[in-house]
Amino acid sequence: MGMPGVASEIGDRGQLARFHVFGLEGLDGAGLTEISVRERPDWAEAEHAIWVEAAALDAGDDSALAAFHEEGVSVLQSGAGSVA
Repeated sequence: MGMPGVASEIGDRGQLARFHVFGLEGLDGAGLTEISVRERPDWAEAEHAIWVEAAALDAGDDSALAAFHEEGVSVLQSGAGSVA
């Protein structure tokens, strides 16, 4: 099931898969039917910088910071937070 006003604008099925990954396929049911997807390279760079900071973080005894650090390490190791 495609999203009205979106699926017809996106020729790359890989981008359609991104809607599924992020749970955006249900937005049309909420009345959000004119959605467009754009690449934001500067956002990817900012996200990568956050993961680098998280991975370098010394969390000490703070469990929330420790979890953030672990996520940063995991994301960078998986390549998901890399800048293309």
